[in-house]
Amino acid sequence: MSPLALSLLVLAALVHTAWNLALKRAEDRLLFSALAFALGSLVCAPVLFFTPGLDPRTLGLAVLSAGFNVAYFVTLTRAYGLADFSFVYPVARGVAPLLLTLLAWVSLGERPGPAGLAGLALLLGGLAVLAGVGGAKRPERSATLAALSVAVLIAAYSFVDGVAARRADPLHYTVLNNALGAVGLLGLVLRRRGVAAARSLLLARPVALALTGAGMVGGYALVVSAFALAPLGYVGAVRECSVVFGALAGWLWLGEPLGARRVGAATLMFLGIVVLMRA
Repeated sequence: MSPLALSLLVLAALVHTAWNLALKRAEDRLLFSALAFALGSLVCAPVLFFTPGLDPRTLGLAVLSAGFNVAYFVTLTRAYGLADFSFVYPVARGVAPLLLTLLAWVSLGERPGPAGLAGLALLLGGLAVLAGVGGAKRPERSATLAALSVAVLIAAYSFVDGVAARRADPLHYTVLNNALGAVGLLGLVLRRRGVAAARSLLLARPVALALTGAGMVGGYALVVSAFALAPLGYVGAVRECSVVFGALAGWLWLGEPLGARRVGAATLMFLGIVVLMRA
């Protein structure tokens, strides 16, 4: 993996952890995520006028990915309401590269070598600790299912975006994809919460919403750019070094229990990511 791709992915991981932490701390997570996503997409929209457009086939991929993104935010906000940040975040982000590697292997022929398989095994070991193997407190089944559902959706939109990034300008694709997802999510949430609630939150926390939205769109633009520079399965794994950041944030910032065990599990997952990176 090139130094540029690695740098993009580590920066994206830091940004991703930060905006997820802001989302976890929000009172109405679904409304907060919808408004932040819409603001971030609006700020980035001018990019569409200065980058090459998409052909019809790639546009279809953007629409498909946007649908996955809407489902992702709905499921993510539900998961954060069911369990600790230091559990949901590492599980969701850790399972996703396993699924993405499988998709890349089956669909694109990107078969992982021995080192890649060893890295994936380390990731699985870390996930086993997070899931309660070895004496850790077992989370509720609903929380585990929600976190795993988030992982499935991450793998789904990452796979679609990875394919699209090789056919079109990554920046244009990302901004358009996020704009479509933001419109869909905002429409869904406004029907549930109403315009008055949205206006109230927007007036109360404009800076937090703007910064979170910029992180949502800008952070993923870094990832999609890396998709064009490195194998899809490895990009999906390396970006998940954020699992360590997320476990640490839940323990030290939010004061969640079982912090040391969860950080240890996330570190084991990170070692798997390092092995994948060097494969």
